[in-house]
Amino acid sequence: MNINKLQIQFYLMKDIIVITNIASHYRSTLWGKLINSEKYNFNFYFGKDLKFGIKEINFNEKKFQFRQNQIHLLNNLYFKDKIIVWQRGIVKKCLTLKVNTAIILGDSWIISNWIIAIIFRVKGVKVIFWSHGIYGNEPKIKKWIRILFYKLANEHLLYERRGKQQMVLNGFKEDKLHIIFNSLNYDANLRFRVAAEKSLKKEVYTFFHNPEQPTIIFIGRLTEVKKLNYLIEAVYELKKQNYLVNLLIIGEGGQRKKLNELVIEYNIKDYCHFYGPCYSEKELSNLISAADLCVSPGNVGLTGIHSMSYGTPVLTHNNFINQMPEVGAIIEGKNGCFFIENDVSSLVSKLIYWLFNNNLSRDEIRTNCYNIIDNYYNPNYQIRVLENVIENKPPLI
Repeated sequence: MNINKLQIQFYLMKDIIVITNIASHYRSTLWGKLINSEKYNFNFYFGKDLKFGIKEINFNEKKFQFRQNQIHLLNNLYFKDKIIVWQRGIVKKCLTLKVNTAIILGDSWIISNWIIAIIFRVKGVKVIFWSHGIYGNEPKIKKWIRILFYKLANEHLLYERRGKQQMVLNGFKEDKLHIIFNSLNYDANLRFRVAAEKSLKKEVYTFFHNPEQPTIIFIGRLTEVKKLNYLIEAVYELKKQNYLVNLLIIGEGGQRKKLNELVIEYNIKDYCHFYGPCYSEKELSNLISAADLCVSPGNVGLTGIHSMSYGTPVLTHNNFINQMPEVGAIIEGKNGCFFIENDVSSLVSKLIYWLFNNNLSRDEIRTNCYNIIDNYYNPNYQIRVLENVIENKPPLI
């Protein structure tokens, strides 16, 4: 194709603007595919995370190398150092931008989002909000404000089915609500998946007294909201009932010292190992794949997707109002299960069932995990959803 044809093709591409809070690292694969799209000209506007230490996309990577003109940095302004309330520069920019579609983070706390949504609607630009939708547990005033804000958009991208159900219950049209789910570094997951399947516990878990025992894994920040004390207590209760399991905790955080003290108190040091943070995807693939179950006693988010990407099922609590959207990936009895929130005895019962009385083979469970990821929780599916909403097609789900 000669240069003139390329110029014509680029000229005919629809211009899409994506405005969000920060460039979270887990979106790197999706953004890389979008910014190199042959159908659309994507431009990304976002601020830097200066408050919470969230890992961000490295725009020096090869996939962004020749796309720097499509990456635009904003200045995030915070309220009480916690909540983004304004993105400096975006309102002025949107007054002059000529785009076909605007995809905006559906966060009503960001006041500039209200203004730019109105600007685009007045200009005849299609506005799409990308959000959790309505949770269902909001106080009345907060819910009213959220609904008012959501009405500014033409259509919505939602992370899960429950969010769509809540939106429909509150008067939003079903055919304007698209479930986009979420994804991680799917390409890397696929690369490491096959080799990781062959991981042997005795080779991966050399730090355990008996590495061949059923292994529970947790990956994430060691914070109070994750309720890891319940998991340690559950391992202790299992031991009392002669069900011996290993617990591998990967990550770092403020609760590390307290959790370690709890392990010592319960005298289960031989069964619990604090691995610390791990940033090697290859290393993580082996650690996750060799485990029998990923458990998140508090809410479960992308940890669940990460675990299933390597064929390991997920156990978490059943109060979906207090959950993250990724909990929707769990199919009871197929690729995970649920226990009663804040109930250690329920957690213990589910651990006994899944680790010792489950009729499914490890290969069947692994396949069930792969299926949900390969069908929905990957950037390729997300791109299909985005193309549908941009081209005014009905939702896939």
